[in-house]
Amino acid sequence: MRQLKLWLMAAILTCGFLTTSCEGVVGESDNPSAPSRQEIEKSLVGLWFDEAEYSGILEDTGEPFTSVVLAMQVNADHTGCLYVGAFDKGDYDNPLAVYGGPEEAGFTWQLDGNGEFVVTPTASAGTRGDGTEADDLRQLASVNGWEKESENGQTVLQRGSNTLTPANYEQTAIIMNMVKGETFTICTVNADGMPKEIVFIDVNTEGPGEEYSPAIAKFLLDKKFDMIFTQENFNYHAQLAAPFDEAGYLHDVWGGGIDANLAVKRLLDGEELEGILHVDGLTAFWSPKLKLVREDSVRWTAGYGLMDHGWDTMVRKGFRSYDVTLKGGNHVVVYNMHMDASSEDDEAKELDGPDRRARMVQWRQLRDHILAHLDERPVIVTGDLNSYYERDSICSQVFSIIEESGRATVGDAWITLERGGKFPDMVKGPVMNDPGSTTWALKGQTLDKIIYINPKDGPKLKPLSVSVDSTTYVRPDGKTPLGDHAPVSAKFRYLPR
Repeated sequence: MRQLKLWLMAAILTCGFLTTSCEGVVGESDNPSAPSRQEIEKSLVGLWFDEAEYSGILEDTGEPFTSVVLAMQVNADHTGCLYVGAFDKGDYDNPLAVYGGPEEAGFTWQLDGNGEFVVTPTASAGTRGDGTEADDLRQLASVNGWEKESENGQTVLQRGSNTLTPANYEQTAIIMNMVKGETFTICTVNADGMPKEIVFIDVNTEGPGEEYSPAIAKFLLDKKFDMIFTQENFNYHAQLAAPFDEAGYLHDVWGGGIDANLAVKRLLDGEELEGILHVDGLTAFWSPKLKLVREDSVRWTAGYGLMDHGWDTMVRKGFRSYDVTLKGGNHVVVYNMHMDASSEDDEAKELDGPDRRARMVQWRQLRDHILAHLDERPVIVTGDLNSYYERDSICSQVFSIIEESGRATVGDAWITLERGGKFPDMVKGPVMNDPGSTTWALKGQTLDKIIYINPKDGPKLKPLSVSVDSTTYVRPDGKTPLGDHAPVSAKFRYLPR
């Protein structure tokens, strides 16, 4: 993907920006008919366009493309950005990939004393959406002879040969379609926020607790994720949320912690033991560039394990759903959830049948809720699903039924990008974690997933990258995990209709 992106950016910089040279025009006192600087600047504002035939393969998805659209947006406030779109067979309603934009290829511009259009990359252009550093514009500028040292020592980019032309009506529509095809990142992580003890009984002595919950937040903030969905955010919410608050992130209502004294009071007041802890442990955090509105909060109709088997029914597990407005105004629905757990000991002894059955009831409940509320918005299902595809019949009981409805298609970001879209077959007998795994993994697959559902006639989500941070999600000793689940993240491209 990086090589293709570099090639596309190089094509832009090599082709240049403008159709007419501004050199020698500004400030010519002997030519009273020459346009003023204000007139020239006004003529530059707008969308600029070029298209090149090119046959290649997208490195992120493996899809072929046959043409590349190069576009530049110049704004009146002296900002702008570059866009590159890859298309197949001129299908301009369906960009296969879009690179650039204000965050990845933004710039400021000005006319210098010679009337030259000078572009300076903005600071945000140095960081990609996944948090990795990218100096593509600066590097390519140097390679193509575009780099220039100005009088004040600032490195700027100047225009090259004049090939881009003002976009006409049809070309503007193509560019706007590319602009709508925005990218966003999403992460799911079990915050491991169970208290270390309950009524003098050791419960989660190895958990992050007050000391390392802030480190979890800082790890996630360093990745610059657009939205983060947590599970088991119980007793250390204040410590987890503080770094997010400081960074300007928003979050929804915290469900509360595990309070044994309150549970005892409720028992004395006549409540049933099952569900005595009125908490779900689910919380969403998101960048202020997005807007999240919770649409629903639902409890599972089934669970297993009250005083054993993971104590699942002591709390009120379930899911929360959100309408997400992305930075470009597009809408996505996200489900965050925590499903019934199995213990390793039960799995090894094949005593986890009740947990599997409870989990599949939850999967079917989720499936029915999604189908009942499915509209033109793409859907993401994420969270601690406590499920391996080898162990739970998710494909046949959930994915296939959604697809057989004819209303949507289903994918898993990790399966799509790491296994070519092929789901593992179900396995008879015990399904265990990898030996020595400290973050619940099986051959690279985790219990935590990012599943995407694309409505048949609506916008689509295309996974661009996926990451499981099992090696870097550690405490200062460099080896102890911050929590018992590794963060799982993905970058998506939103493709409009």
